Amino acid sequence: MPSLRIACYNVAWFARLFDRQGRLIDDGRSALLPEVTRHRQAEAIAAMLGRIDADCYAIVEAPNEGSRQSCAAELENFAHGFPFSSGRR
Repeated sequence: MPSLRIACYNVAWFARLFDRQGRLIDDGRSALLPEVTRHRQAEAIAAMLGRIDADCYAIVEAPNEGSRQSCAAELENFAHGFPFSSGRR
């Protein structure tokens, strides 16, 4: 029987990595973490997700969902920006 790998990852300040249109902000400005840029944080998140290589991810502190923000769109934009999958999408 195949196994299902589920991962839960708490990403501090993840929502701060997106602009008002839901696009990933990949620059050298502060990510609100001490001495960490948004570029560095985005790359670290992608690297960690790639190492975990789960079938399903529960992202804690993901971007909000509301009239001005779409969590699904932002997470999809993030996923398309980084080749962290092993090809099993």
